[in-house]
Amino acid sequence: MSLYASDFRVRGHIVRCMEAQVSGPSKSSPKNDAVQDLAFQLALCYKIGFGTSRDVHKSTRYLQQSNSSAELLEEVVRQIGKARLLTVNTNTIYKAKREKRYVSSMAYDDYYRQHKLLEPAKQALQRDIESLKDIFGPETRIVTQLKCFLSSLTSASGDWVEAEKLELELMDEWKKFKGANHPDTLNAMMNLAYTKRLQGHWDEAESLITEVNERVLDEEFSIRAPYMLHQAKLYRDLGRSDEAKKLLVAIVKHDQAVFGPEHPSTIQSISLLAAVHRDQAQLADAEKLELQVAEASERALGFEHPLSLLSKSNLALIYLDQYRTKEAEVKFDEVLTISQKVLGADHPDTITSLANMISTYQSQGRWKEAKELGFKVLNLREGSLGVNHPSTLTSKSRLATSLRYLGEHDEAVKLERSIVKTRQDTIGKEHPSTLTAMGNLAATLNSLKAYDEAEGIFAEVADLRKKTLPPNHPQTLVAMANLASITLKQGHLEKAKAVYTEVLEIEEVELGPEHRDTLITTSNLSTAYRKMGDLKTAQELCERVVRIRTQLAGADHVDHISTTQCLALIYRDQKKFDQAEEVLLQVIDRYKAMFDEYHPGTLQAVEYLFSVYMAQNQLGKAESTCRQLLDLRRKARGPEHPDTLFTMIALADTLRLMGGRDQEVGELERRLEAFHIDPEDKRFWF
Repeated sequence: MSLYASDFRVRGHIVRCMEAQVSGPSKSSPKNDAVQDLAFQLALCYKIGFGTSRDVHKSTRYLQQSNSSAELLEEVVRQIGKARLLTVNTNTIYKAKREKRYVSSMAYDDYYRQHKLLEPAKQALQRDIESLKDIFGPETRIVTQLKCFLSSLTSASGDWVEAEKLELELMDEWKKFKGANHPDTLNAMMNLAYTKRLQGHWDEAESLITEVNERVLDEEFSIRAPYMLHQAKLYRDLGRSDEAKKLLVAIVKHDQAVFGPEHPSTIQSISLLAAVHRDQAQLADAEKLELQVAEASERALGFEHPLSLLSKSNLALIYLDQYRTKEAEVKFDEVLTISQKVLGADHPDTITSLANMISTYQSQGRWKEAKELGFKVLNLREGSLGVNHPSTLTSKSRLATSLRYLGEHDEAVKLERSIVKTRQDTIGKEHPSTLTAMGNLAATLNSLKAYDEAEGIFAEVADLRKKTLPPNHPQTLVAMANLASITLKQGHLEKAKAVYTEVLEIEEVELGPEHRDTLITTSNLSTAYRKMGDLKTAQELCERVVRIRTQLAGADHVDHISTTQCLALIYRDQKKFDQAEEVLLQVIDRYKAMFDEYHPGTLQAVEYLFSVYMAQNQLGKAESTCRQLLDLRRKARGPEHPDTLFTMIALADTLRLMGGRDQEVGELERRLEAFHIDPEDKRFWF
């Protein structure tokens, strides 16, 4: 019966081979006794549906050919019903290695996904389960163990709702067969908790994981450790980093003492501890741990082993957080090269490496390259996983981000609306991935100046984050900050300032003053103070961000440049016009050097420069700059883009102030009215 634990294709292959032997030419066929034995085996296969669909007529025909009785066949079937599905020989070196966690069972779900066999495998398992249910009844061990395999494949295909149904059945069945505290029952509970985590059902997941850990509380640490690891992962999901870290430190200490520093379990537990340090922006500690993991995995497993490649990728992610984008790119490129060589271009790990390169390009502001690679990754994932798989949707979201930064907002909105709809239909509105997709959509609508719709979505996301996550969770804080940003643009300054202040106080404690999210919030709070007229506080906050970003990333990093232009606006409002102009001209030159004159950052800086000239009534320079901006936006975003239209409003106002341009002003106003835009609309001015 161990054949039921093998690749589903093996069973069908066995049936086809036996049929070829039984019905083949007499010269090449086995002796008569052997043929009769094979015929009996085929009668059994068609009786119980092993490797084929059940077929009473074929079973009867092969039974007659075997010269065996129906009573014997029924007795064999009864014995199978009592059998336990064996997956590991109980007297092998393999078993000993497995118990010491040096090896694990083959991950068929990964293999099937890579070779586009998930659906055929699921269909074969479903057929086997239904056949065995008909023969032995629904509550037999062999059916339960086949459900375990089916549950794993169902989860791998992204159908978490169906996987949860199977796992609930499995948990109850294992309790009945082996008792509430048996390892198989506890593992079923952990599998169910994992699926709950994937769906964002945190309370239910925590309840299951807590119950399991309480049941093994009196066991020795080596038995408790795997369950504690699940608990640490849940705490990390919930943003409870200190609790996760406490558990992981104990697990790492145990693994190092029992298994040694180069054991796969030790390597994985240290890597997870490094990830928690990274979550808390303790990047020096995270880097130190991940370097330790990289060295240990290469010594023990070789530089081409999946764990070694994963460690390199994790190290590169830490470099990105530290603004060491060139080093990150080198690491990701190294992983990609090895993955393509060892695993092939279509392997899921290779595609993940390509996706990581997209993150690198985006962090460097290389949006065109990110876009090109984004289309490639999306096509690969749609081909291998399907259009609705979670990983495919993540790739689509990354592509939409690149499109948004390139100013291709309409295409970005189209992609993001489709992502939101798919997420809501498949995993529900409150799932973390759905809320992330909604936030991305709102950000793009914000770029399109569709503020009312964007505000509504941001508000809904913030409410649902607060409902489903702790108040200090990073995702809750991001949602609050996003809502504050749109509130600020709508002119509700006190409300925006209060939210930014609340978020910043939490981020400085939870993430630290140098974390990227903290710096973004500080910069946004500075903008709120500037718009409220408190220029001294605004300048203090903005200069703090400029100073930290200069230290971390250098003067040419895109984050530093964007902060510098915000400082220029403070100079403008302080009537330090020469300083404001000098800074903005430098910013424009840097954006052009890094990207081109049509980049959103370049266009934004030119718009700010126009506002500086208007503020000091230098109408000639303002007109020239505004015409330049209008020409660039028409070419970059088209004549109907909101940015283009509101630049036309700005030009009309400038010409009106200069006097004697009534004819051109009238022409601009007629064009705006054709697009249903009020020429007097000043909502988007500074």
